[in-house]
Amino acid sequence: MALSCCAAAWPPRGVAGCPREYFLAGDPAKLPDWRFWEEGPYAAGPDVSGRESYLSLAYRLGSTPNGVFGAKIHWNCLRWALAKFSEMPCFAGLDRAAILRTAFPGLRVVDVTRRDRIRQAVSWARMAQDGMWLDPVGQPEPAWPPPAGPPRYDYELIPGPRRPVQPERIHPRARA
Repeated sequence: MALSCCAAAWPPRGVAGCPREYFLAGDPAKLPDWRFWEEGPYAAGPDVSGRESYLSLAYRLGSTPNGVFGAKIHWNCLRWALAKFSEMPCFAGLDRAAILRTAFPGLRVVDVTRRDRIRQAVSWARMAQDGMWLDPVGQPEPAWPPPAGPPRYDYELIPGPRRPVQPERIHPRARA
């Protein structure tokens, strides 16, 4: 949700795209009740008949009048998003780099890293408990999926000051 706040605070100058989680994806075996892409929250309402029309919708929603497209893709969702792209005929057979170059011509990456690892851990613990990963503040979409229950304090989920957050659990580049 912190990144949602970051995206909401993105300078509203209409020149840097509208970064949102249009390409949210995950392991369907672990998230059987979740719906992604053409079945997910951004496709609810608009006339989306399949993956190609969803991709067109995402490009339209994420673009500013000057043609710049913005999207958020968390590191832990990237492999699942790439798998979704590779299921489309225009991306079939391409390696990961080629998929990204084709899907996002002129790609520029903004790597947002949270310095306060304890707040990061609290945020992840809340999401793990209530099951709500998207909170579209100021958006017409409901929280998705709906919260499974209120968050509660759990010492084992939130590393304390004497038990620092394991960076490799938060970001793969933190591995030594």
